[in-house]
Amino acid sequence: MAEIQSLLEDTSSNGQHLADSGCGPSEGSNAWLPVISSGSNTHHAGSTISQGQEDEHPSVTVKYLIAENWGDFVEKRDARLCSRCQTFVEKLPQIADRLLTPKSENTQKPLTKPVKRQARMKGLSENQKTMPFYRQDWLRTTFDSLECSASTGCPLCAMLAMVLAYYTPEERASVDMVSFRCEKVQKVQGVIELRSNIRRRIKNREDEPKRSPLRIQQNTETWKPPVPRLLGASTDASPSLNRAKEWYDYCRNFHPECMETLNRKLPTRLLHYKNGHLRLCNTTDVDVSTRYATLSHCWGKLPMFTLTMERMKSFETKIEIKNLSRTFQDALRVLTYLGLEFLWIDSLCIVQDDSDDWNRESLLMSSVFGFSDISIAAASSTDGGQGCFYERKMPVERILHLSIGPSNESKTYTIYHPPHPEIDWHSPLTHINRSPLFSRGWVCQERILAPRVLIFNSSYLYWGCTAWNGPEWRKPEVDEPQDPHKRVGRDFDWRHIMRICSRSQLTFSSDRLVSISGIAEKFQKLFPDDEYVAGMWRKDLERLLCWSVDAPQQDDPLEYQAPSWSWASLLPGTEAKPPKDAEGIEEIFIKVVDIDITLAGIDPMAAVTRGIVRVQCEALLKMALDGMTVIGERNYCLATVGSVSMAVELRFDSERTMASANPLYLLPVCQDPGDPRKKEGRIYMQGLILRPTCKCRGEYERIGHFLKVNSPGANMPKIFKESGKIDFAKLTYTTVDRELLFERSEGEQGPHFITIV
Repeated sequence: MAEIQSLLEDTSSNGQHLADSGCGPSEGSNAWLPVISSGSNTHHAGSTISQGQEDEHPSVTVKYLIAENWGDFVEKRDARLCSRCQTFVEKLPQIADRLLTPKSENTQKPLTKPVKRQARMKGLSENQKTMPFYRQDWLRTTFDSLECSASTGCPLCAMLAMVLAYYTPEERASVDMVSFRCEKVQKVQGVIELRSNIRRRIKNREDEPKRSPLRIQQNTETWKPPVPRLLGASTDASPSLNRAKEWYDYCRNFHPECMETLNRKLPTRLLHYKNGHLRLCNTTDVDVSTRYATLSHCWGKLPMFTLTMERMKSFETKIEIKNLSRTFQDALRVLTYLGLEFLWIDSLCIVQDDSDDWNRESLLMSSVFGFSDISIAAASSTDGGQGCFYERKMPVERILHLSIGPSNESKTYTIYHPPHPEIDWHSPLTHINRSPLFSRGWVCQERILAPRVLIFNSSYLYWGCTAWNGPEWRKPEVDEPQDPHKRVGRDFDWRHIMRICSRSQLTFSSDRLVSISGIAEKFQKLFPDDEYVAGMWRKDLERLLCWSVDAPQQDDPLEYQAPSWSWASLLPGTEAKPPKDAEGIEEIFIKVVDIDITLAGIDPMAAVTRGIVRVQCEALLKMALDGMTVIGERNYCLATVGSVSMAVELRFDSERTMASANPLYLLPVCQDPGDPRKKEGRIYMQGLILRPTCKCRGEYERIGHFLKVNSPGANMPKIFKESGKIDFAKLTYTTVDRELLFERSEGEQGPHFITIV
């Protein structure tokens, strides 16, 4: 990234002739000559243009603006396009008209005829083969030639180089050709987006387009230099903190749904900070309506100044701010900026050397974060020494303004590169989700329970509340929310918890259920008729049992976390995928008749030591693996069920169980006939892969998930009907089989009963 930043800085100078730097083609060619903008005509240096040629090449006026030092935009004088970009820009009005005009009104022909790669390369020299090729709205070149042109002063090449900087070194090493393709941006009027493709020699095909934030805006009004989206080189600059205060005030004034006051209560202890004085206070003497903030942070490995029994009295008098970590000191500054005086920090409000106090306080997380006014999140810091504030880790903004054609008939376009952090194309919310803080398991419930979250990322601030969310350059009164902030409510989907909490990390894997107990408690209050069972809910438990993993965990937990049938049994960091919604009228083949949970303590939402579900089922299919074919992340197996062979997709929960999977059994759980509106509907049957525990009759543990897809009318195995649905009438069990497989059985065709632990 530093190399690209240096390269971009070079573009502020005029640069030298590309041929002089050795970047251009063979001697005598003017394809790489810089283009001189004279205000009326733009032409290649050193060439003579006749009147006819001037008509063919419309004049192009260039204004190149850079937000130097994260301040206002400054125009760079004598900005010049290279010949490649000049050719592309001259076509821009035609490209824009073709892309932005409705198809019914568009009568334009393609700019060039499409030709095969082999044909256009025939008879060209090696230098000519690397030169740009224009096909309709394509701009093609190589990494080296583009970066070389950028370094000599072409502003458009410099902006395109910013896009290419986002490819990893491994991707760049195997690249033959780089392409930029113009496409219309959906739902944004008058905007074209330059999307980058790379052609790989090893694959001999173009990859899927990666989204580039480089956009071309067709101007319909008199153009005025814009205000930079981000101001200040650091996130602790006044513009950033002012935006945070704007968000907070707007939400308090216009988002009543972001405040919960019913049965409100305060945490046991809070920090009081006013006029530079910090102390710990017991909330028995504090008004229950008092507003307070919480801090979400990573503890890391650095020694931390914490609350202990010995320090309790001194903390109630005064806490020396100089003893606090940088993150805590930054949080106090944010607190003051928001106009608040009270702050809750776990390490300073929970006695760290008193297990009884920790156990009591850990049960109150639902109310601590749920009744807070806002949560301050130090998202990019891995420990207390890094703080909340960062120097922005991305290039400054650049804008290229183009005026094409005669002055009285010119068309104007603005090319800009919206701020995106570091070297990735992902959305701001994706970057937030991948930050060090939000990869931690305990922080999941802090983020979900809090009514408002102010996130300090390494490149910008991000706001999330029940009604709106967005990055630092967006405002709730102007911009639509980028993605709804997931907070527990009556429309909250528990499957969201399964996804985000399963992929988060924990220092102690046994804390999995404890780390989400606050969310479970909140959920239970909203749905008192439901029952919480080890990370799952009794209602619709039969379907929820069909969660799966894309990539199996490499090992099994060393200590007990949860029953095997619960996603909470997975090692932290292994993402559980909840079952998708059925397309048609789903059939359920099992019924959970009993659940027996043994709690580790007094909290029904926290850790368990044992969990059993007793299931009534139609069948249990003993299966032998005849071979495994891996396609992508999916394992397709030719399995033998009795005397029938069929292909089944298997997703094992861990690699260890995958290696020792025989013998195994398939428990059909549900069957989806597919969308009835589709002519060729498929039948999806899914269920659990089980392995006997060999401890009790009919007792099994889950080791994975299976999926069987059938097409009606296809050559079906004989245990399936012509429609593709399983035919349980063809599955009968002898007395010996029933005694071996089931805890209890009521006949050859069932119903049968098994236990899953």
